[in-house]
Amino acid sequence: MLRLKNKSADIAISKDSYMTIQCVKTMAFRAAAVCWLLATLAACAPKPATQAPSAPPATPVDKPAETFFAKESAGRPIDPQKVDHDLLAAALFHETNRLRQKNGRPPLSHDARLDAAARMHAGDMARHDFLSHTNPHRPNGRSPADRAQLSGFNFRFLAENVATQFVIQYQSGRTVYRVPAGTGLSYRPDGPPLPRHTYRTFAATVLEQWMNSPGHRQNILSEEPERFGADCRLRKEQSGLDQFYCVQLFGTPAEKN
Repeated sequence: MLRLKNKSADIAISKDSYMTIQCVKTMAFRAAAVCWLLATLAACAPKPATQAPSAPPATPVDKPAETFFAKESAGRPIDPQKVDHDLLAAALFHETNRLRQKNGRPPLSHDARLDAAARMHAGDMARHDFLSHTNPHRPNGRSPADRAQLSGFNFRFLAENVATQFVIQYQSGRTVYRVPAGTGLSYRPDGPPLPRHTYRTFAATVLEQWMNSPGHRQNILSEEPERFGADCRLRKEQSGLDQFYCVQLFGTPAEKN
């Protein structure tokens, strides 16, 4: 039998660079939040475009949230062997905006550059099995600010949430047994296998836990950002409790563009 517990940490950095860190053991998940409020710097100013970009192809983020969540694909169980990363990122985008609007905040616009920065960090965290805003494995992309600018997003505001979440609908800390069917894990030796998350339930679960943490909630409901990007990458575990490493990025460009 197996039992897995995770940790949680909140990190916040203010304008005065005062840092507070709280670490507590929990049976929910591991997560961290950080927020910067930066004045516009010359180094962050966007470079003039040499030519007008071509129109990007339609993606799941271009659909209204109601249309997206009503689609059959959003309710499809996540297959760890063939993850639809665009669909997963879109689910996080729409669920974030749903919660913002529920709490009287305007929806955020999708930004592919923030997706790219999130993908960079989520991939490194999953590959090297760490959860932090500081990336020791990428010298030119150690901080969220570094990664945003590497992706071409020059900002005057930037905030990041990171977390891990299980592929299956497993409650952290509970004992599970290996079974031959389905996902291969059950709460009872002869019980039914635990179901995998769908793209819709995965996004709802991650956002619910972020919203239950003051630092993450502040980032999600902040009035400062205008743009949003996200990504999740999978790490296979010998226990069978595979986990996604997820990143949310909230930003406002240095100039309107």
